[in-house]
Amino acid sequence: MDWFVLKKIVSNYLQPLSIAVESLASGLILLGLSTWGAKSGKRSRLRRWLRHTGLAFLIMATMFLYLCSTASVAEALAYSLERQYPPMKEDSEDFRALDPEFIVVLAGGWRVGENAPVTSRVLPPTETRVIEAVRLAALFPKARLAFTGIPREVESMADLAKLMGVAPDRILLESRSRDTDDHPKFLKPILGESSFLLVTSGMQLPRAVSLFRGAGLDPVPMPTDLWSYPDFLARSPYQWDRLVPKASYLEMTDVALHEILGRLYSNLRGDAADEVRRPAVVEL
Repeated sequence: MDWFVLKKIVSNYLQPLSIAVESLASGLILLGLSTWGAKSGKRSRLRRWLRHTGLAFLIMATMFLYLCSTASVAEALAYSLERQYPPMKEDSEDFRALDPEFIVVLAGGWRVGENAPVTSRVLPPTETRVIEAVRLAALFPKARLAFTGIPREVESMADLAKLMGVAPDRILLESRSRDTDDHPKFLKPILGESSFLLVTSGMQLPRAVSLFRGAGLDPVPMPTDLWSYPDFLARSPYQWDRLVPKASYLEMTDVALHEILGRLYSNLRGDAADEVRRPAVVEL
């Protein structure tokens, strides 16, 4: 089996909802097995163990799913990632000193095929990244946009950028990358020693920057699609509405844990930079 496919299968089973459902199913199975042989009175010790273990699985799964679905947990995880590379202010010295040759945009997923409108062919994270890249392209008119991902993603990203007024000759497509680990590998021959901005979601930036620097590239992080930064610390985590579970917070937790586990995987493989060098930035 392709290692990439195996990695994707395993990662799907490590999502918060998957973990909760797997644990709930395990608990129900154990509770069902605990009733086996109850009439004969045999294996009472084993039945007690199965019943107690099954109940423990059910309780832990329910609490885990609840916590992952609350703002207090989800936003804390998101903030821990997004705060590592805050956005730059356009009037800051660091921003004015930039002179990128490329604006690299990482794909964030696609939705449907080419017969749909371009605004429906990409997932919201991808759309947000393209919008941010187009904004930066207007500020740095000499820079070329480099979209990286699978063919359907980058083609849709390019179509969206053109729809927003970017000239086709400013767009470059890298369509061999299947995930974040692949982007620096396939972009390095294209970028060479060129200076470039790296545009992706704030939660993905720590892993992406580490991988690019591990490949010998030196990106300038440009976060977008922020979920929690910079407002997380401005609100009390104990307000009643922040303890109400919501699907949007479960999604936020899912994205954050995916990035945390992805960074751990990259570190174990030795693909990431040992020391992340953060540029001087001005927080909003």
